[in-house]
Amino acid sequence: MISPYEKVLGDDWYGLAPGVRQAHSVPLIASGSLRIIHSSNWLPRLLCKLIKLPPEGAAVATTIALSEVGNRVQWVRTFDGMRAVSLQEVTSDGFIEEAGPFRLVMQILRDGDSVVHQQKGLRLFGVEVPRVFGPSVTGRLRAG
Repeated sequence: MISPYEKVLGDDWYGLAPGVRQAHSVPLIASGSLRIIHSSNWLPRLLCKLIKLPPEGAAVATTIALSEVGNRVQWVRTFDGMRAVSLQEVTSDGFIEEAGPFRLVMQILRDGDSVVHQQKGLRLFGVEVPRVFGPSVTGRLRAG
């Protein structure tokens, strides 16, 4: 299976560090730590709890398992023991990550040898959620 990240990044995929490409390829089992920051706004903080996003922390212990499910990639993440499952795919809407009734529309970019994730939209049960009411997801994965 071609990684959704490879599909989105095209030739930029090959400019990533080998470890970064491997971390976005199927199959994979990996562990490490993440810095997780939540909004200071009360409504997004409440939504983070309601939709069971991982807890805040400077070095949250994380495991990730990637597997192929049809034409999508299933991500099973564990953050300090809290399990989260999502599916990723590239559609006509762009790069999509789906978790339960939520669909994040993401922009995936290469920055040097790193992958950068920037949320562009959020849908709940197919309805667009205004950015002020939802979480804002950003991330960066780099080698080393």
